[in-house]
Amino acid sequence: MKLKFTLLVLNLSILIIAQENINSSALERISSEFNLKHQKELAEFNQNYNFEKDQNHDLADYFAGYSLGAPLFYHTNDSRQAIATNTDFLYNNSIPGVQVTGNGMKIFMWEINNAWISHNDFVNRIINVQSGTVASHATGVAGVLIGSGNGISGGNTSRGMAYEATLNNYTTAGNIGEMSTESSNPGNADYMISNHSYGTLAGWYFNTNNSQWYWYGNESIYSATEGYNFGYYGQADSDFDNIAYNAPQHTIVKSASNDRGEGPEGTLAEHWSYDSNFQLVKFYNVARPKDCGQTGFDCIPTSSLAKNIITVGSVQPLTGRYIQPSDVLIASDSSFGPADDGRIKPDIVAVGVNVYTANSGSDNQYGSFNGTSFSSPAVTGNIVLLQQLYEEKYGSNLRSDLTKALVIHTANETGDAPGPDYKFGWGLMDSAKAAELIIGKDETSILQNQTLNNGQTYNFSVRGIENEPLKVTIVWLDPAATVGAGHNDRTAKLINDLDLRISDGLVEYQPWKLDVNNPSAAATRGDNVVDNVEQIVIDNSIEGLNYEISVSHKGNLQNGSQVFAIVISGAVFCPSSTIWNGSTWSNGSPDLNKKAIIDGGLTLESNFEACELEVTTNGSLEIPSGFNFTVNGRIINKASPEDFVVASGGNLIQNENVGNIGEITVQRESQDMVRLDYTLWSSPVTGHHLQDFSPQTLPNRIYTYETTTATEATNGGYVVVPDVTANFENGKGYLFRAPNTWGTTPAPYAGEFVGVPFNGNVTLPVYPTKYTSVGNPYPSNIDAELFMAENTTVSTLYFWNNTGQAGMNYATYTTLGGSPAGGGSQTPSNFISVGQGFLIESSSASVTFNNEMRVSDATIFFKENTVEKHRFWLSLNDELNQNFNNILVGYMNGATQGIDNQIDGKQFGYEGSALYSIISEEKFVIQGRALPFETSDVVALGFTAAQAGKFNISLSNFDGFFAEGEVNVYLKDKDLNITHNLMESDYNFESIAGESNKRFEIIYQPDEVMGTGNLTEASVQIYKNHQNIVVESKNEKILSVELYDLSGRNIHTNNKVNANSYQIKSASKGVLIIKVQTQNGEIINRKIILK
Repeated sequence: MKLKFTLLVLNLSILIIAQENINSSALERISSEFNLKHQKELAEFNQNYNFEKDQNHDLADYFAGYSLGAPLFYHTNDSRQAIATNTDFLYNNSIPGVQVTGNGMKIFMWEINNAWISHNDFVNRIINVQSGTVASHATGVAGVLIGSGNGISGGNTSRGMAYEATLNNYTTAGNIGEMSTESSNPGNADYMISNHSYGTLAGWYFNTNNSQWYWYGNESIYSATEGYNFGYYGQADSDFDNIAYNAPQHTIVKSASNDRGEGPEGTLAEHWSYDSNFQLVKFYNVARPKDCGQTGFDCIPTSSLAKNIITVGSVQPLTGRYIQPSDVLIASDSSFGPADDGRIKPDIVAVGVNVYTANSGSDNQYGSFNGTSFSSPAVTGNIVLLQQLYEEKYGSNLRSDLTKALVIHTANETGDAPGPDYKFGWGLMDSAKAAELIIGKDETSILQNQTLNNGQTYNFSVRGIENEPLKVTIVWLDPAATVGAGHNDRTAKLINDLDLRISDGLVEYQPWKLDVNNPSAAATRGDNVVDNVEQIVIDNSIEGLNYEISVSHKGNLQNGSQVFAIVISGAVFCPSSTIWNGSTWSNGSPDLNKKAIIDGGLTLESNFEACELEVTTNGSLEIPSGFNFTVNGRIINKASPEDFVVASGGNLIQNENVGNIGEITVQRESQDMVRLDYTLWSSPVTGHHLQDFSPQTLPNRIYTYETTTATEATNGGYVVVPDVTANFENGKGYLFRAPNTWGTTPAPYAGEFVGVPFNGNVTLPVYPTKYTSVGNPYPSNIDAELFMAENTTVSTLYFWNNTGQAGMNYATYTTLGGSPAGGGSQTPSNFISVGQGFLIESSSASVTFNNEMRVSDATIFFKENTVEKHRFWLSLNDELNQNFNNILVGYMNGATQGIDNQIDGKQFGYEGSALYSIISEEKFVIQGRALPFETSDVVALGFTAAQAGKFNISLSNFDGFFAEGEVNVYLKDKDLNITHNLMESDYNFESIAGESNKRFEIIYQPDEVMGTGNLTEASVQIYKNHQNIVVESKNEKILSVELYDLSGRNIHTNNKVNANSYQIKSASKGVLIIKVQTQNGEIINRKIILK
């Protein structure tokens, strides 16, 4: 039998939000709006329809609405099919650990009529929710779903798939409203599985009530040879997608229909059809082909073409078990795809014919049936068993997208060529394979849901297995699309286009795809832009070879994110595991080849590495400050977030770009704050609400740095976050004011982030040539230099610092180094801490964070680097030594005397008195200069005095050859004609209010000895070698060497050196003066520092 219904045109004004949970409010609106619309259209139908011409029985009960202007009807039509699957393996431990029968499980069934509930196969297990006529079709479908198998004494011939489950039977008249209501029912929140063995009238139909042929097409508007509803994505499809999207726990299984080859014999036939006004008229001697033509394609009618349902076709019985694709033959009337936009339909097929199942008429009535109406409940019943197995094994439930992915992934190959086709879909359902994947979850298979955010890529690394194909399948519940524009509308109905790829480092593998314009052609591999199912199979994966699996997306995701299901088999994840029971490891300490399973309390007292990390419901893990846990793969927390804590100063690092499961707590203390102070934060987890992070911060005191119309003139500015109930966006920086109840005594804010630890790549939009607030998105430190190496268009990093002088709150960092903000704040190093937000200036429109940036060591002030650097820091202070700001000048490889990206850092956010260097008339707080160093080099400085007063400029730190004493740093005050050695003391001066860019400059020799000498080519070299002072002369021999301290005390004298090299071992520390005389009479005086 097949059931058909016509499509109800319903414009649902519903705001749909992609989510992981049930959207009850949306479902309630779907139900109420559908019911109102349906009643209105039903009244119009009863008033206007010509029942005499149609003479179909109970038309008002079968009415479902309108499609493309024509009324549509639910309808049954006999077409026998038996049901057979690999279900018996699930009943009795044929697969170790699998014994499910549907006991305790509930199924929903929408049928035109009611089932015979007192039948021996159903006693006390079916509820007919609504009154209605009892019919064989509904009874037979129910038998396939839950029949107990009493058809033959002592046998199980009539036994259904889930033969101990219960069934709620609804009639189809109000299906969309009823499905929405039940989907939002709290009693169905864990799972809901429904079967729909009915279709829409499309093309030819023989009305047995008046022995007349009807052709449900319209030659005046659409086509004279093809019913317009074939392949058409109509309102019912959109409604099904809407329900599934908002109720991800609801798996909807739908029959494909049995239209193929239907129609009168001969080329001429008297029949009824619609005219241009969609009124039934009689046609005579009009030749129309049988449905779906000679090829049989484009034969699935509207309502069975939704993206988010499982559409089921039918096949002939197998001889024994499945062995090879040629064992599976399509049923003679099973409808082929594709959908008009080229999507793969049906999704799956079920097999069998002449299976003995319950029938209506008496409690002992049985019969045989054919058709997709009966292959559909075979799939539904098997899904119920798989759901029961999953729940018993893991205590949770399969979402509908993961259910569909599992069914498609484990289907047996069918058809003439590998991959899917428009006849069989993805193949013949195999519940035994699906059960094995469930049992092997997290060990030999991956079954999980992940959320893909805008700009994000999901990555997972696996290793190949010898003689086993690597297979990956993704499915996502795509937002409902608008209905098709008309007959054969090729416009893709895919809203969020995800892309599955696998790379072995040399080859990128792409998913299966079919050609809507050549439906009989074999599947090829390429970019699939129509299906919300993608699958890649690598038949000959190489043992031990790493394969990188990625899921990305095109364009912008509707609603900003998309949940997807992924199933992986045929790969190695972690070779072994070790369990912590609270006192010892079961298999030695974890390492990068072992999965660490924490089944007791563990506080790290040393650093750990693991292949994967799982905290069980009995376990707890704390990573204290100064300790690191590095994980190659994913992290799973089955305990509460409070039982998995990354303390402030701790690091949780991941190498592979994989999705994590379960929430954790990440703690991070700010710098000392007082009321009205601010801190730039960034979340290391997903799913944490902004306001929840600091509940006492006023909602209008949470900001991001943006370039809006109002702020563009000033290179951007802080903008209040529009919705503080939203989650942190990973990689985004947020400026929070201290809680409104914060006191005036400086104290750190103890921030706590609760959510799934963020991992993998994220790309964020930024404002080109302007400033944007971003932040470390990980529960581990990141390396600023690696961040800048990945994002070469980022010139400078700016860090907000509460301890800075008012109006000068930004510390600055480039690859040359860091310059602190005013007020004696810390100098930023190359490590960006957990939870740290910062500002960037970038010339491009996006920046990327990735796992390669993640590091642990936050104790090194300046990381050792192969790049040669020689630097000094200058501080501007007032007469009371109150620090205004600091600048950095240095010499390094790759720098020039011009403006260098990622080396020179512009002054940003300064409002008070400040010192800066000048390049091309722009102000910089970090300036890099070229190597080799020239002693004649001059660095122009600028100075701004917010008000008149006394100031001093000091040398606060130095390294490289400046620390070796080879070079003095002189400040030249051109207004007073004073050259002052900053190595010896600070320079004090007075200034009126205002800006002066001509007064000061840095030089490296006093005016009287200024020349063009190159330090690296000087005739005499003086440097440190451990605690020895080394003097070397390239040309002339050294006659004498004298060493003095700053008080003038002679420490060492040798007047008879007479050599080109000389060493002094001195116990004195601090700044020393060395005097060298060479054979030609040259006298060299240098300052050197011994520490």
